[in-house]
Amino acid sequence: MTANLCGGVPASFAMIDTVPMPPATETYFPISHSDFVKRVADEIQAQGLDLQAAEYRLSKSGAQMVAVLQCRGRVHNDDTAPAFALRSSHDKSMSKGIAAGRSVFVCSNGMFAGDDFIALRKHTLN
Repeated sequence: MTANLCGGVPASFAMIDTVPMPPATETYFPISHSDFVKRVADEIQAQGLDLQAAEYRLSKSGAQMVAVLQCRGRVHNDDTAPAFALRSSHDKSMSKGIAAGRSVFVCSNGMFAGDDFIALRKHTLN
């Protein structure tokens, strides 16, 4: 498994949980960075995978967050365990995104990759 995270300032989950939310509008519906991470982590665990490690980074005064969630392999030192890369912003600079695979990469400059799948979603109600 290869998980790469670049850019921004290293942060703890407690730090991303304190990032202030911008107000919602008719066309923009923000989701907090911490709620996004929790929802993804809960779904990973609901699928029977165990989280081994998580790393977070913030940039632009907390307006942007990137993270990598690494799962534990089924066998000791198993390098086939999946990892998940996440990205989120409150400044409308990038859509929410999840990438997954044995190799993932996410950077605060918007670069985002996963060898299994990538899903992106705008911050809208539609």
